[in-house]
Amino acid sequence: MNKYLCAVLVGMLVNCTAIAAQALTLEWTRNAESDMKQYHVYVCKVKACTATNAGALWVGTVPQPASGIKPSFVLPANTEGAVAVTAEDLTGNTSGASVSLPFSSFVDLPVGAPATPAGLLLKP
Repeated sequence: MNKYLCAVLVGMLVNCTAIAAQALTLEWTRNAESDMKQYHVYVCKVKACTATNAGALWVGTVPQPASGIKPSFVLPANTEGAVAVTAEDLTGNTSGASVSLPFSSFVDLPVGAPATPAGLLLKP
């Protein structure tokens, strides 16, 4: 699905260019516990939903990165909803879900019609 980035000059439409929606990268603070194994990413793909490990789809696993590197997960383009993360240690213990973070990887566009043209003049 293409979206458009439009330039507006003094209330008049000048140019529109098709642009693709962007994928978003989710980053979080690395858990420093010595027995950390991985993180589970949960996504709720409905507008205005809340992602929890009980109410969202488990969409990916991120291994514990090396010290000094932030864990990250790429959310697909053209989706919206909410995302949360849990941590799992080497023995299978899983943390509660992080806060649920709403997201939209759609390009935001102005809603509604353009401004009405103004300053019309008839000259002889």
